[in-house]
Amino acid sequence: LHPTFVTLTWRSAFKNEDLWLKIGSIVQAEFGVNVLLHLTCHLPVSDLKRILRNVREAGIRNILALRGDPPIGVDTWSPVEGGLKNAVDLIRLIRQEHGDWFCVACAAYPEVHTECWNHPDLPPSEQAQKVDLHRLKEKVDAGADFVITQFFYDIDILDRKSTRLNS
Repeated sequence: LHPTFVTLTWRSAFKNEDLWLKIGSIVQAEFGVNVLLHLTCHLPVSDLKRILRNVREAGIRNILALRGDPPIGVDTWSPVEGGLKNAVDLIRLIRQEHGDWFCVACAAYPEVHTECWNHPDLPPSEQAQKVDLHRLKEKVDAGADFVITQFFYDIDILDRKSTRLNS
């Protein structure tokens, strides 16, 4: 299929990057496919710095910087002690520690992140859409090289959001 890259997810339950890096290194070295490693804010900054150093030493150059989901069984996300509060902070940390060595991706939500919705049964309001777009712009301004989304249902929404982000 010759994909441009493959992604490796990082779950909030992961406390150690060894297996994650081993898989990423094998995919990249043995199959010749670039790896985009998901990295979330669920660990203290000292651990995130160590992980970034180890990723760099492994020769993996692509990071998807995410806040991350709440741990399994928890309804809302909150930062860990000594941790970061969101993807913007993680992108800034990556740039501060490693400059432009990493290609950094960030997440977009063409139909608005669920935490911006005013009501779960109604479409997001214009205000919610503006908040979501502002958060995306913050990630790009912090140093994200590209924006990625998992899926969307309406291509027109993605096109409008892309146009507003570029203006």
